Amino acid sequence: FFCFTAGEALVRKGDACQYFFVVYSGQIELKDQAKDHRTLERGDVWGGCSLLFDVPQDMDISLIALEDCCVCGVNGQAFRQNLTSRAERRKDEIIKLLDSIGLLDGLLPQHRATVSELTLV
Repeated sequence: FFCFTAGEALVRKGDACQYFFVVYSGQIELKDQAKDHRTLERGDVWGGCSLLFDVPQDMDISLIALEDCCVCGVNGQAFRQNLTSRAERRKDEIIKLLDSIGLLDGLLPQHRATVSELTLV
């Protein structure tokens, strides 16, 4: 949980993205040199794509608190670990569903696993 005062930078242009942020309170301006600016408010998120695909955040983006604000932040490792474990649990649920469909009785286990993975995409 991080709190910032009005005018303070959460992320400066060129910083590496290390957290998945969820805005808890206040307003944050997302400044993108290539596009229009937008305001993030309670419930808005930022940083997930960079962490999910393990790529650096666009160097032209910065986040500036427009007013006193607080965000929940999850570091990249915890973010990816959570998504991976949730996907694995979901995969197991889908395999159980496929096992319950008589029409699919002829599928080999590896084929059921492949079908379950495709449903996660």
